[in-house]
Amino acid sequence: MQGVPPQFSDEKDRARFRHLEQLPGVELYHAHISRYAFEPHTHEAFGIGVIEQGAERFRYRGSQHIAAANSIVTMNPDELHTGEAETADGWRYRMIYLEPDRLEAITGVRDWWFSEVVREDPCVPDKLAS
Repeated sequence: MQGVPPQFSDEKDRARFRHLEQLPGVELYHAHISRYAFEPHTHEAFGIGVIEQGAERFRYRGSQHIAAANSIVTMNPDELHTGEAETADGWRYRMIYLEPDRLEAITGVRDWWFSEVVREDPCVPDKLAS
């Protein structure tokens, strides 16, 4: 995954990746980041994430965004963004990255594009995170 170091320098920062053999083009990411600040980077896949705890501040599409607990974050492929903790204890989150072809195969919909970056919906994150 682009933008993520092979190892974090601070023990409070940790992340886990999972690739599902039965679903190529899908990557699962679960992290708790307190100190690390992600430099500007992109992903080749669509990203759909849930902030479980804390808050993240990030630059995306030329604006600063804050995603607090119970927020859903959506990002399009190849769009430059950053990421860092907005709270002293950092933020815990889960992401699913879906390559464009895989997202189309799963949904039957072509030409996906997320226009909304952060959405606060206290009901949806629990369902997405389980």
